[in-house]
Amino acid sequence: MISKDADISDKEAFNLIFAPGFSTAETVSNISGRGVGMDVVKKTIDSLRGSIEMNSLTGKGTTIRLRLPLTLAIINGLPVRIGTCHYVIPLAAVEECVELTGKENHI
Repeated sequence: MISKDADISDKEAFNLIFAPGFSTAETVSNISGRGVGMDVVKKTIDSLRGSIEMNSLTGKGTTIRLRLPLTLAIINGLPVRIGTCHYVIPLAAVEECVELTGKENHI
């Protein structure tokens, strides 16, 4: 992807992870060595008008920051609780609502 003697910035090096076909595997074949890839993640975030950036410090750790527009947080949804977990299901995916009181013998 780059020559061995290329002089690139840290930011350019970090962005290589988002390049199509990028792999850290020693050997890559047609059936192994590459997953879906971070290029797909970046394309999806870009399609949502968001951004992704990566910073890393040797011996300290890596930070990946995702930024998504606020409008994605404003959706018509049905809040539900299952046990102690809370979820929001997009209303477009809801076909029917049934309230169970606990007296029914539903499984």
